[in-house]
Amino acid sequence: MTTSISPRMLEVQLMVDHPQLQSAELEKLLTLPADEHWDVGDVVPGSKRRYQFSRWALRTVANSLDELSDAIQVLTQRIRGIEQKFDLLPNGSTVGLTLFVTETNTVIGMGIDAEAIKLLARINAGIEVSLVVTTSD
Repeated sequence: MTTSISPRMLEVQLMVDHPQLQSAELEKLLTLPADEHWDVGDVVPGSKRRYQFSRWALRTVANSLDELSDAIQVLTQRIRGIEQKFDLLPNGSTVGLTLFVTETNTVIGMGIDAEAIKLLARINAGIEVSLVVTTSD
């Protein structure tokens, strides 16, 4: 009997979206090159649809659940280096943190919006994500 383990990618992204600004303008405000970006009106890869907003994003990838904590720490350090720059973002900007788990044919994503983060910060709470992943025999 052989057991195959499906490829899994754990990715954490900090995303800044804006309905009108170009990703290069967001990058200029934040003073850090994006790991991933697109502009409003660009064609979504593999689709005929167009993006309804521009995105500037920092991303980090872990190869296993054991590495996820370290990957998040790396992203956190990068964000801390430009933390004050987020105050320069114009109205209409949306900032979000998302954890993606990509299995063979499925992507599971979890986002936490700004209001929830503000509430957690006010009560000095952290965020914990628990994932249960099993493989079939």
